[in-house]
Amino acid sequence: MSFFLFCLCSLLCLCASPLPQIRADIPDGNYGGNVMLTIPLPKTTSSVVSELPVGAVGQSSEYDAKERKVVWRIKKFQGGHEQTLRCKITLSSAAAASIRKEIGPLSLNFEIPMYNPSGLQVRYLRILGRWKNAQV
Repeated sequence: MSFFLFCLCSLLCLCASPLPQIRADIPDGNYGGNVMLTIPLPKTTSSVVSELPVGAVGQSSEYDAKERKVVWRIKKFQGGHEQTLRCKITLSSAAAASIRKEIGPLSLNFEIPMYNPSGLQVRYLRILGRWKNAQV
């Protein structure tokens, strides 16, 4: 496993507050690059305020009103660490229990450079053969 994603969501009358948490379950010496979490929101969303973690460097959060989603980007996510994004969603109509079903599914995209889960390391690679346009 490389990343663990957990999301709590609390509902009030005209507000919803999803609280996504991401934990990097990779060795401390590795990191996740270009991490992007997308959170689809209900049709009745009128505005969103996102709070990045304290001391967040290389992170951004934006609300796309046209597609009704929040996109959280983390440039470099160090292994063994955890990050949380706080979102406050204002709804145009009163929240019902079915609103929770409209939040999601969450999607997470990431890259882990120089990491191989099997532990296999390539230390030396030799390619045999000649090609017509190859320069030696």
